[in-house]
Amino acid sequence: MRKSAYTPRQVHGYWSGWGWFVVPDWNLTIAAPPKAGSSSLKLFFYESGMDNVKMVPRYQVNPTSEIFFVVRNPLDRFISLWRGKCRDKDNIKDRRIYGMQPNQLMDHIEAGNRDVHWASQVTLLDGLNANLIRLENLDEWFNDRGYGKLSKFNATDGDIELDDVLTERILAHYSEDLALYSKAQ
Repeated sequence: MRKSAYTPRQVHGYWSGWGWFVVPDWNLTIAAPPKAGSSSLKLFFYESGMDNVKMVPRYQVNPTSEIFFVVRNPLDRFISLWRGKCRDKDNIKDRRIYGMQPNQLMDHIEAGNRDVHWASQVTLLDGLNANLIRLENLDEWFNDRGYGKLSKFNATDGDIELDDVLTERILAHYSEDLALYSKAQ
């Protein structure tokens, strides 16, 4: 088991990008979108020392494994995105968003700028038939299955108030994600 001081960049470098974790020992395939628990999963598998765990793109997911997908309330995911990338200036390819206010970030997203951090969860799921887990239930679900305890990693803190107009814009833009979230347990 890897036990050393690490930073989000080290863990994300080890598991670069976004993808599906394949855990052959558990017959498990699981993914969590950015800003929806992906860093916690990356940290767990980074520390686990399970050498056969790999991260694969969607098209390499074996449909005969147990497949799970973590879903976050799209409003909470947007807030976390803004706090982490705009306010805190965490690493992201599109650095134009650094310092943006929430409404400016939504303008940027609605203008068609693309990044996995704000891609819809439905798009990332890409039609795969997966069992859906709400982010707020992920720790308990993971532990109940006997996998271990997930640590919160790379979480953002702080309150942010969104006005009704911006809230409606976010919910309209991510309406399919809201429906997906309502199906998750």
